[in-house]
Amino acid sequence: MLDDPLSRIVAQGIGVEPRDVDPDREFTDLGIDSIAGLRIMQAVQLEYGDHIPMLTIVEHSTLRRFVGHLRETYLDGRAVPPAPPRQPPAPPDPARVVPIAPGTGTPMYFLPGRPGS
Repeated sequence: MLDDPLSRIVAQGIGVEPRDVDPDREFTDLGIDSIAGLRIMQAVQLEYGDHIPMLTIVEHSTLRRFVGHLRETYLDGRAVPPAPPRQPPAPPDPARVVPIAPGTGTPMYFLPGRPGS
């Protein structure tokens, strides 16, 4: 189990070597809190697909149960395949000036874009 890619993801998530993760110890005993669990699941989803629910790490709270569940439920018992490559997001539309209320006195404009851009 120590060579399993999922074991490496969990070990990275808590900052230890895979050999230092007891496969039968509860994740909470390993120091995995909600933030660490979220980061681990984000890495799992990035690698194997976002069809794997975030709560999987909570519902299967040891490395052995977690890896076993993922293999049985999402990977049909096979070795863990990588997720298909993700497509890069489409570029945003070029900025354009759109009048909000034309002809009402002081011009007011809206510049569409992504939040924070």
